[in-house]
Parts: sequence; structure tokens; C-alpha cells
Amino acid sequence: MSTTQEYSSVNNRKSRRRKPRFSESTATKALDRHIFHGVGPKHLGWKFPEYEILDDGSWKPVSSEGPRCWKTPQEELYKWRPLAEHLQGCFRGLVAEDSTHLPFVTVDLDRHSADVLSLVHISEVMATGRLLVSRFFNSLGYRLSWCVEVNPKNGSVKFFGWANRPIPLEVAKKIGEHIHEAMRREGIIGSQECREVFPYNHGQVLLPMRNDKTTIIDTGILAKCVRRKKDRTFDKMVDYETYSVVAFCRWLKSGRHFCQETLERELRTACANLPDKLTRAESPRSAAGVVAQPPPGSGERRKRKQTWQYHNLDADNPNALERQHKALLVFCRRMKRVVTVEEALSFVKDNNLYSGDWEDNRTHRRVRVRWILKRIAKTFDASKCCGVRYSISIGKYDNWARHHVGTIRGTDRRDLDEQGNLVVRPNYRQVDWRFVSVFLAIIEYCLVISPNEDGSLPQVRAEDLWKRCYYGGLTSVKFDERKWAICRDWLEKQCVIKVVDRNWHRGKAMRWAVAKDFNRLHIWWRREKQPGLLEAVSLEDFLKRIEGDTHSLNPYPPQGGQETADVDRLTLLLVRPPP
Repeated sequence: MSTTQEYSSVNNRKSRRRKPRFSESTATKALDRHIFHGVGPKHLGWKFPEYEILDDGSWKPVSSEGPRCWKTPQEELYKWRPLAEHLQGCFRGLVAEDSTHLPFVTVDLDRHSADVLSLVHISEVMATGRLLVSRFFNSLGYRLSWCVEVNPKNGSVKFFGWANRPIPLEVAKKIGEHIHEAMRREGIIGSQECREVFPYNHGQVLLPMRNDKTTIIDTGILAKCVRRKKDRTFDKMVDYETYSVVAFCRWLKSGRHFCQETLERELRTACANLPDKLTRAESPRSAAGVVAQPPPGSGERRKRKQTWQYHNLDADNPNALERQHKALLVFCRRMKRVVTVEEALSFVKDNNLYSGDWEDNRTHRRVRVRWILKRIAKTFDASKCCGVRYSISIGKYDNWARHHVGTIRGTDRRDLDEQGNLVVRPNYRQVDWRFVSVFLAIIEYCLVISPNEDGSLPQVRAEDLWKRCYYGGLTSVKFDERKWAICRDWLEKQCVIKVVDRNWHRGKAMRWAVAKDFNRLHIWWRREKQPGLLEAVSLEDFLKRIEGDTHSLNPYPPQGGQETADVDRLTLLLVRPPP
């Protein structure tokens, strides 16, 4: 073998041994610096349970497991690798107190018990995800990429908004406050008084990529890999499976958001592992209010129907009218209609919303329930139970659109063929006044009532609002993205709206603005009455003046003279001012 061949074979062996340029270890160190940049004197860690052996050989628990605050090392900080410990199962996190910078903000939607209904929880989680993606992808100058962490045991969800650079603590609190207020304004908070938003009203949080939870990014569930760690018990290296930090860093660099389809699928599977808590129809009460239990050994069992339980019981409220009115209103919202009297009475009985024996005052109870349902029916709007929680004025611009919009066609596309000849491809997509009316209502909400901070209007947000209105029964016009673009360009030519910035890409939407008199647009179709040019006269004087000048009403009067002056004067009386 020649010297050149030996040299090349040695280089080939070295290249095969050489580690990849961006390995899991390198990515872990880089992400570690990004997360714990500006960390304070304390950080969050996981405390494992401790046990004490007794004389009989059994183990007694001394301390329970859970998150604890640990002291951040000040000396030899470069040797501190909390992210590596987190991936190995010793979970680590952040404490906002005395920290200068934070890498992300979080929104926590817990479901630690079966009292939280799965359908309501899934609806609130998906609505929160759409809100964060559409309105908080760019907040206060920081680009946020949202990922999700789902607990497969009960369905608890935590959203992580990772910034492109470390966020100062005060700015992060301001972003968290804006998110919390937006959730409250959109009605996503629901029965909860508040949601845990780090660092606004929650001071500590554990990191994502936990082995016992599911981390979701844009491509679905985050990929996993096999790494090695040192087992101090046996003093040897062992393999363990964890999430890939390289895949996470690539997602973080791309700036994309989580996959909503994967989130909904994993959320339904997780909620199925902790089913909703159901209650059964209670047996008849005694006069003292104690539930009578069936006698032991009785072979005859009573059939009981299952129903969902109302958990916001006002046990301390002695007023049966207020107690049952509040409960039946929640029941109607859940059923998305005004329930019947029989359904309401069954609901009152199943949830023990009555006092004494059921047969006592049965007639009065039925009259009271019927009166409550009639009162609820006066203000009940079933469309709001289908997810429409916005004050969108559908139909406000119908008159303007009907009088000013005919049939709008899209712009024909001009192109060149292979020989260089001009080819015109007509656009057959047409927009009528109904689509324009709904378009203006959505624009009013997104740009006037609830605008984004940067003045942008993402099409995803507009499409979501439109679909909520469509499925809620507020409009019969479906959303079409091509018609949306045609309508936008036509209204811009009519000087109704202004597209300030048409440059858009992933993470950045177009910036819009409305015209100066946009708020008066819905009354422009009416013609305002203008005052007359002459003085007002009574009808009798007007008729007398006409009777006195009847001899001069000749269709071809002579030129000049008194008759011509009379005709001109009468013409001025009969002429109406221009509109």
C-alpha cells in the first residue's frame, strides 16, 4: 500500500469517528445558556421523596416529592448544567424573583381533578392556543414561538412562548399581563377567577421536555433520542431516552408554532385517562334532609341515570329562587338551548338543589322553575354557546353594501407563455354585497374594537372569527380566502380601508388601517335632508299665489314682460333643492 493510500485511509477513519458539528451535547449547552441567562440566586428543582426504615423493616415516608427552590451556584457557574439534569429526570425550572431576564412566558391550564369537564377544558385550551398564536406571536418587540406541554394523566396543558432573545423581567411581566387580560376579555378564563401566567401572577415554572409529559412543536410531538449518563450507584455509563435538544433548537430557530391537530388529539386522549366526575340520581330524602340508604342485602336495585354534576352549588344561599336560577342558567348554556320544565326539574333533583323532601311543595317548585325558564328565555342567545364570544356587529353594514356594491370580480392574471406571448387568465371569482358586509364587520372588530398592538391583522385571526360567526348562526356566508383578497383590494381602491404594509411572512402579518370616517360608513347610504333655499310659507298662501297666477301658466310664454317674471317666480317656488 502506498503512502497516499495509507494517509487517506487514516483520514477516513478519523472522519468516521468525528462527532457531528451540532451534537446533543453542544445543543444542550447552548440552550442551557439561553434559558438560565440572568437567573437569580434561586432556581426551581425537583425534590424526591425521602423514607425512613422502621424497626419492623417497613419504610416510613419522611418528605413528599415536589418542586422546591434551590440555591443557584455563584462560583464555578460554568460547571452547572441544570438542563442536562432536567433531561435525566431531575426536573429543573426558573424562579422569577430576583432574576433579570427570562427565556419565555407561560400560560398554565390545569385539570388536576375530574370536576373540570373534559369538553369545557378542551374548548378553553384550543381557544387559548388560537389566541396566543394569532395575537401574541410578536409582543412588545419580542418574537414568540409557542409550544405546548400536555400531561397524559389528566389533560393539564401549559403553553410556552419562547422569545428569540432573553426578555427583561419587567417586559415579561407586561406581556403576561396582556395575555391574561386578553383571555379575560375573550371569555376564555371561564369559571376560573384567574389563570397562572408566568411571570405575571405566577412566580416559578418547570421547564418543558419532561419525560413524564408530552411536548408538542410544529411537526407534532417532539422527537426523542438515546443519550448516556453516569450511574453513580454502579459507577458506569447507562443509556436513557429523552427528548432531542437538537430538534428543539431547530424548531426554536424556525419561529413556528405548535401543531393544533396534534394538540387536540393528545388532549382528548389525556382527558380520557381522567374521565369526568358523574353523579347519580339520589335516593329520596327523609324529612330531616338525610339521604335514606337502601337496606343491606336488598336484592332489588334502583335504576339510576347518569348526568353531569353542577359543582358551583350555593349551599349557603337559603333563597331557592336565586340558587336554582343560577344553576339552570348554567344548564341551559351547556345544553345550548332553553331546556324544558321536565328537564329542569330532573336537573334540580339530580343535583340536590332543593330543600326538604322532593314531594313537599312540588307544585310551588314546578311554578318557580317555569317562571325561571321564562325569564332565561327573554335574554338567552344560543349562538353565543357555539363559541361566538365577540361583539361582532354582523349586519351593521348591509345597507351600505347593498347600495354601493354590485358584483366584484377579481383582477385578471397576465402572464407570458413559452413563446413570449401575452396570456390573460380571467378571474371568475365573484364577490357580492353580503360577503362585503361581513368583511366590514370583521374589519371593524379587528381594527377598531379589539386591534392588535402593532396594527396588524393576521388572516388566521379573521378566518377564525368568521367561522365562529358562521357556525354560531350569525351569518350564512362562508369564508373564502380568495374572496377575502378580492374584497380587500376593492375596498382599498374605494378608500374605505388602507393596507399600510403588504409585506408578510411567517410570524409577521399585513398592517391595516381604516378610513377616517369608517365609523360613519353604515349611515352613508342615507341621503341627508337639506334645508330649502326659500322662506317657509303656509299652504293657504301658496295656493292663493298659484290661483292669482293661473293666467300666466302658459307653456310657451312670450319673451320678456310681466308674465315671464311671474313664471320665473313660480318656478323658483316649485323647484326643490338638489339632494
